[in-house]
Amino acid sequence: MSEAMLKDAAHSEPGCRADVPALPGPAGRVAVITAALVLLSVIAVSAAETAGGGEAGFHNAVLRRLFAVAVGSIAFMAGWKIPYGFWRKNSLMLLAISFLTLVLVLVPSVGSSVGGARRWIRFGAGVGFQPSDPAKFALVIWIAAWCHRCKEKGEGAMQNFRDGLLLPGMVIAAVVALMLLEPDFGTASLTAVVGFGLILIAGASVLQTGLCLLASTPVIHLLIVNSPYRMRRITTFLDPLRDVRGGGYQLIQSLAAIASGGIYGLGPGEGGIAYLPAASNDFIFSVIARQFGFIGAAVVVAAFIWLLWEGLHITIKAPDMFGSMLAAGITALICTQAAVHIAVTTGSVPTTGITMPLVSAGGSSLFFTLWSIGVLCNIALSTGRKT
Repeated sequence: MSEAMLKDAAHSEPGCRADVPALPGPAGRVAVITAALVLLSVIAVSAAETAGGGEAGFHNAVLRRLFAVAVGSIAFMAGWKIPYGFWRKNSLMLLAISFLTLVLVLVPSVGSSVGGARRWIRFGAGVGFQPSDPAKFALVIWIAAWCHRCKEKGEGAMQNFRDGLLLPGMVIAAVVALMLLEPDFGTASLTAVVGFGLILIAGASVLQTGLCLLASTPVIHLLIVNSPYRMRRITTFLDPLRDVRGGGYQLIQSLAAIASGGIYGLGPGEGGIAYLPAASNDFIFSVIARQFGFIGAAVVVAAFIWLLWEGLHITIKAPDMFGSMLAAGITALICTQAAVHIAVTTGSVPTTGITMPLVSAGGSSLFFTLWSIGVLCNIALSTGRKT
């Protein structure tokens, strides 16, 4: 590349640079953390999916997970290579497509019903995706783009009730409502918290937002009280020993699995837990604690804390409002979800069915999470400096 071309690239609009350099600084550290967690998932998920299935079953599970990782790596590269400004220009289209898929998954002839919930759109045996996975990221992109436009109107635009709360709040509520219809209370709650958190960070009125959230309390109360399985999860959380063979079974087995790992664990590939339902997704942290012990579990927690730290740095140093809000949203979605998952498996909060990003089973979740982290790295690289 000639010197003139390099100068033109250096003066290009933030977020629209096509000449993203090799991964340095915070982007490199984020990539390393991500790679470590994904490689860990290959061992943990494979062991959980083949509990008691023998060595051949374990090897087959490893190959399946490696294939999901390979496909997800393509998504990561797309997020890394495509200038993040592209997502701002297409934010409304992405939101519209995500909204459409959330509607389609509720159609019996389109969405697949598993365990009483309609969360998957499948195209064949083993091929499909959960619309809530891309939808939560599409919503974050749209909110970031909306906040960017509001800032261009003036510093106080987000304090305006219409721009700062009413319109973005209606969009958040619409997406969350469709998730609740699946039903997917855990993802809906995560999406709502991150969505409203972003508009507050962008400058929305704390008083107005607080009053609106307070007004929604009766709705949240009804969603819980009128749902027997949600009420059962809360009562089980308060006293899991009341129903050892029923509602408390999962939590009790999760705690037993964590305790069985001790300090150093049983060893890689030895964490299969045939007696723990949904071990490869909803309770993968328990599998990790069983395989790698307290030390391994602590390393996983430290990895997500490190990812949070790097995400905050990228947020602060982003070249523009859109990049900053998008980095904050991606970081919040991933790290909050991880925190909730760990809290559930350790009995610190009621069971929600929230998986651990990058680590739990599920190619759909891995694909979109890796793509979003690639976008986060692109934002970091667009700052043009190391930190």
